[in-house]
Amino acid sequence: NNNNNSDEDDDDEHNENQREFKFDSERLGIRFQIKDNKVYVSSVAKAMPASFQGVKLGDQLIKINDELVPESTSANNIANILSYAKRPTKLTFIREQLKTVCFEKGTLGLKFLIYDGIVVVSSIDPTGQAFRLGIEIGDVVVCLNNEVYDIPITGQEFTDLVKSSEWPIFTVKKFWGIDLVEEKKKQDKEIQNAVIAVPSRSRVDTSQ
Repeated sequence: NNNNNSDEDDDDEHNENQREFKFDSERLGIRFQIKDNKVYVSSVAKAMPASFQGVKLGDQLIKINDELVPESTSANNIANILSYAKRPTKLTFIREQLKTVCFEKGTLGLKFLIYDGIVVVSSIDPTGQAFRLGIEIGDVVVCLNNEVYDIPITGQEFTDLVKSSEWPIFTVKKFWGIDLVEEKKKQDKEIQNAVIAVPSRSRVDTSQ
């Protein structure tokens, strides 16, 4: 009985995280990427049906018209299935739950890069605050100080927002839809000042 209850709890949590969207158009404005045999949204185009309906970067596609996404698939295969799918097309996604952490004064101990205008954690200092708070490489920062930042955002703009915060609060979610190693290669450099020293009220502490 205990095992059955546990399975039911897992199903309830799974259902809570599900999002369903219906589309009449073939052109949705979504790009997919495969990671560990799972299909993730790696890009959502502005002013397209997916964006209007609320599909988010990092959402995991699990069903197309109530049919499970085939295992060992490819992004091209998903695109082909969608092009021939019955309209309206119902897509079912799993959305990872969010995590909120509050940093203290001092160095945050993380670096990030900008992917499609969104802030993604690209490295963690194992001796820093971010590591102790459970932030992981690949996390997407979706809110800063409980507010959604403007997208697209530049690295400098995000750095300035963090530096102006006495107690930065990050809201993050998991996102495995991009290969951070390859993404780093594409970009000229990581944000140089992304390991941010948060200023106290009286002075900026860069010694830690």
